[in-house]
Parts: sequence; C-alpha cells; structure tokens
Amino acid sequence: MLQRGDRAMQTTSPTEMPPPAVGEVDWNAWWVAIDKRIGEHLVNERELMLDSVAEAFAMFRREIRDDMPELRGPPGRPGQDAKLPRVKIWREDTVFYEGECVAFGGSLYQAQCDTGKSPLFAKHWLCLATAGADGKAIRHRGTFDPEIEYREHDAVLVDGCSFLVLANGFSICMV
Repeated sequence: MLQRGDRAMQTTSPTEMPPPAVGEVDWNAWWVAIDKRIGEHLVNERELMLDSVAEAFAMFRREIRDDMPELRGPPGRPGQDAKLPRVKIWREDTVFYEGECVAFGGSLYQAQCDTGKSPLFAKHWLCLATAGADGKAIRHRGTFDPEIEYREHDAVLVDGCSFLVLANGFSICMV
C-alpha cells in the first residue's frame, strides 16, 4: 500500500486478508480489500495532485510578480505612519480634539473636529469599529479542500493566500 510523505510515495504493508477456509475463497472479502486499497491510492494521488497544482500556481505567481515589473504601477508617495492615537474613555464635560480616539458604548470613535459632544452626534465623530455581538474566533482549516464544506469564520490557505468564509452555505470560488 502507498502512503504520501514529503512529496514522495512510500510503500507500506498491504491490508491483511483473513485466511480462506480450506477449499473455499471468500471473494467478497477480496473485492472489499481491493476496493479499499484502490480508494487509498486515489486519496493519496489526489493529495499529491492538489499539492503539485498549488505549487505550480505559486511558482507562476512568483514569476509574474518578479519577472514582469511592467505590470506594477509606480510606487506611491511615502505617507505618515498609520498609527492611531491612544484610545481614551469618553467622558461627559470633556473636550476631545480632532484626531483623538475614544471608546464609547463598546465602539471606537475618532473626533473629526474639536468637540465636547457625545459620539452619538455623528457630525463630530467617525465610527472606526463597532461593538461585535458574535465574538466568534477564526478557525484555521489548513489547505483548501473542495470536498470539505466550510462554515462561517473558517479560514483556508490557497496558493499562499488566506481566504475567510463570511457566511454559512457559501463555497470558496476557485478561478
């Protein structure tokens, strides 16, 4: 029997067959064992094929990225560090200045101008993050397998990129 390991096929001991009675052969058991071994070979071949195709796509992507600079646009202007100021707790009778961030009602807001008003006054505040109700963690499921039904918050790896399932009942589209 063959098993996959480190991109090479290795032989293992065959499935044990019960000894037939004298003069009688249990052909049904033989066919079951043969079907089982064929199934094991097909699973191993499928895994090897998926890994090979994924590796070929990754190599092709690297070639495109590295060898075709004309597909890239010009580099952008250097910008400021994308850092938010320290978050403060919103308090009544306190003035918050433009750019300051506050936590209010479980959400994060940034002042758009100098203000003493509550973040509920939308003209003065920009909501950066709202309070979440589900709090579900992402489940990392490894390399994508088209035979597996994935659920909301499952993350899979395809060609070096991560994909997240946003809702139950949707499959991952491979183009």
